[in-house]
Amino acid sequence: MKTGARATPARRGAIASVALLVVFLAAWQWGPDLLGVPSFIVPRLSSVAAEFVRAWQVYHLPLHTGVTVAEVLAGFFLGSLLGALVGYLLGMSPTAELALSPYILALQIAPKVAFAPLFILWMGFTVYPKILVAILIVFFPVMVNVLTAVRNVDPDLINLARAFKASRAQIFWRIEFPSSMPPMFAGLRIGSTLAVVGVVVGELVGGNLGRHADTRRWHRLSDGDPGRAPRVALPAGARQRPRRLTSRIINWGNARRASRLRGSD
Repeated sequence: MKTGARATPARRGAIASVALLVVFLAAWQWGPDLLGVPSFIVPRLSSVAAEFVRAWQVYHLPLHTGVTVAEVLAGFFLGSLLGALVGYLLGMSPTAELALSPYILALQIAPKVAFAPLFILWMGFTVYPKILVAILIVFFPVMVNVLTAVRNVDPDLINLARAFKASRAQIFWRIEFPSSMPPMFAGLRIGSTLAVVGVVVGELVGGNLGRHADTRRWHRLSDGDPGRAPRVALPAGARQRPRRLTSRIINWGNARRASRLRGSD
């Protein structure tokens, strides 16, 4: 009964999501003509789909899409890893937080996309400037969430572990790290979409490879932008992966703790 009760809201949500998608696609196809919007401002869905097929055949769209996906994955992985490491370091060491927080705050205030031209000037029209922008954007939400989670761990649990002669590594792996996982995955979900934004900005600023490097060419040669649908699909897919991974890992952790409690009883 519980499984069926849980599946019903999920099924309703999926049906509502598909219905909204159908309404959106219908509005995209017939809305501009009904409202008198010129095609060079909002092209119809059929025009974009036809241009997408032509770009797939002529402009090597799979190659550029693969390069963009690789840049997003590299920037997301490195930015998340760096943000988690710095977040744990600052959370466990108040001295390090006091020493590094002014510089991290100054870097966080600065607009991240403004670094893209500077990175391109330093490294040229390669994939590295795009990955660096993605790392810079992903780093902060993960770092802030991990730092906040470590700081908000119940001090009574830590004092109890110390009373049982637990080492610093044991306190981290048994208390601080599990407590920080839900906030960390929340930061990963935010960073997964921001990584796409960073790569898109880097490719639009300058580059000869990647999904958005040829956007200017497509705008010059056609009325519709064939990359509009992939640009929407990339962030949506990037957000769904961490969400599923979060639920699986947290459920696995809860099941493991429950089995340990049963074993101790």
